[in-house]
Amino acid sequence: MKTKTHVKIGVHVMVAVALLTAGVALAAAGTVAVGKSIQKKKAGTITQMPVTCGFQAYVADYIVTPTPSAPNHYTLPSLALTAAQTQGDLNGNGTIEICLRSGTSSAPNVYREVTGTDVDFASWSVTNGSGLEPVRIFSDGTPENTRWQRMGSGTTIFIARNSDVTSGRSLTISHIGFYGPRRAIDLASWNASKAPVFLRSDVFSGFQSHAVIAGGNVHLTIDRTRFLGNSGALLAHSDANIQLFFAEFQGNTALATSNWVSGGAIWALDSVKITDQGSLYSENVSLMGGAIFIDGGVGYEGGVTYDGMNVRFMNNQATSNTGSGGGALLVIGGRASVNCGSCVWQENDGGPKGGAISVQGSHEFNDNIFRNNHALTGGAINNFGNVVY
Repeated sequence: MKTKTHVKIGVHVMVAVALLTAGVALAAAGTVAVGKSIQKKKAGTITQMPVTCGFQAYVADYIVTPTPSAPNHYTLPSLALTAAQTQGDLNGNGTIEICLRSGTSSAPNVYREVTGTDVDFASWSVTNGSGLEPVRIFSDGTPENTRWQRMGSGTTIFIARNSDVTSGRSLTISHIGFYGPRRAIDLASWNASKAPVFLRSDVFSGFQSHAVIAGGNVHLTIDRTRFLGNSGALLAHSDANIQLFFAEFQGNTALATSNWVSGGAIWALDSVKITDQGSLYSENVSLMGGAIFIDGGVGYEGGVTYDGMNVRFMNNQATSNTGSGGGALLVIGGRASVNCGSCVWQENDGGPKGGAISVQGSHEFNDNIFRNNHALTGGAINNFGNVVY
């Protein structure tokens, strides 16, 4: 069965994790390579000199080579850079780069923080001339061999607030693996007047309470990043603007025992705009809306829009026998709008309603393919609103 939809794609969803204002604090024991002098620090060493790090012989301003606290387990070194030490952008390419050394596939480097939140952006800062240079944190390997995970009492690896960043500075985090159990990145108090945030070629796995939270006007771009086996992968709310490019959401859950019960991969509510190109949602499970739950209820300040193109929904499941169903997608409320073009919905199970989709309100599906989806009512689509296809 095919359907018809018109899709708009192009919302810039840049995750704005701005950081930095006056010195980068990491944690304890290790080495950070920077410019020309060597300065001894209580928690490690700062060596100043730009060094080749990463893909295609990329030259970074700062390279983190920590001292192991156990085989292949590292506590992040102290990195407190001030204007007296450096102007931040040492190689003059317009970006401040911080590189984490990787391990191997059989012995990955695991970066940990001992107590509290791993990195509160209020304590991560780099002073430079204009204060507007973008910041890039990346590994010289892959997310599988460069891992960052919380081991202390805090609940979040990264947290960013409006006051933590110089206005206009962007943050990119790439080729790093984030591993649970609690939360990876919290942008709930971000502000769009600050810088955008980009997650590129990262992995988020094993988190128990939303791997990533995006809210407060944040502009977040998620590019070729994988969310694997989380209890809720992405929570978007409060004017978040999200752009997805070829992301993968696999095996994420939202069940009664977790912190949300709808949308194993994405839960979107309250004035959110999502554009999605080429992403894959597979084997996600929740009580309702196996992969995505869009709540356009009238109790919020604004509605939710989702524009998807060439997105695939495979083997997702809604498990509640009495809920609203939606094996892959559940949309409720009159303030939501979904447009999907050339999307594929295959082998999804909606339980009581909507093997692939259960929707309320006006939505469009253009040139979609529905194949072998299952539900008691509406094997492909359960329509309790107005759907054009």
